[in-house]
Amino acid sequence: MRSPESRRAGFTLLELLVVLTVIGVLMGLFGAGYLRSIRAGEVRQGAAQIAADLRAARSSAQRQSQNASFAWADGMTALSTYTVILPSGPSARSLPNRVTFRCVSGGGCPAASSGVRTLTYLAPYGEMTSTINGLRLLVESATPNIPALEVRVVGVTGRVMITAATP
Repeated sequence: MRSPESRRAGFTLLELLVVLTVIGVLMGLFGAGYLRSIRAGEVRQGAAQIAADLRAARSSAQRQSQNASFAWADGMTALSTYTVILPSGPSARSLPNRVTFRCVSGGGCPAASSGVRTLTYLAPYGEMTSTINGLRLLVESATPNIPALEVRVVGVTGRVMITAATP
């Protein structure tokens, strides 16, 4: 026969189920926040990648005394690929998973020629030709409620900066 102490040594099935339910709810809450953080990081990474490629094109035009360009497909739809055209040759680039960009209307989007929009930095000073008012590229996630970022190319000088998206 068992003593009363030995029966109290373990957990009941109901206690285990309650603990597992609480752990599941907590993991669900933290998992959603974690996934949101990952998606926001992908948007930051995509904006940083575009900004770095624009800076590389400008720097290349200044250092190598040859024009350099940043080109993407025509249209106001969201894109995930673009091409950087340096004196060393063109390089096709893709943004991280589920991240897209588009030229913001009213933000100095260059005119399209043969289905391609191009921002060109002229040698030897790295000045822009296609737009005098700068350029605004909106970088966003396909996941809802993730804040978008804006990559701005400012004025004729072509200085590149990343800011929070403005409505």
